[in-house]
Amino acid sequence: MILHTFNSLNAYRLHGHRPSDHDLILLIEDGVFLVGEPNLGRDHRIRVLSEDLDQRGLRAPSAITLISYQDWVRLTTESQHCVSWTG
Repeated sequence: MILHTFNSLNAYRLHGHRPSDHDLILLIEDGVFLVGEPNLGRDHRIRVLSEDLDQRGLRAPSAITLISYQDWVRLTTESQHCVSWTG
């Protein structure tokens, strides 16, 4: 599994097609604004950093998996590779 981290809407739009079905996608910083995208809630790979969501006053749909910083560290150690996408 590869952990793909996206920190902005633009980063996801430019590179979001690259993760495979076995990878995970983590939205951080301004990338959390993607929680409003209609198709995102159906993607089982999506994780959203809850602290960044809270800081922006957003709420995620119930289908979205929220994680903490501790969860992010765990995912990083469990992943074969970690790729950060910016844009």
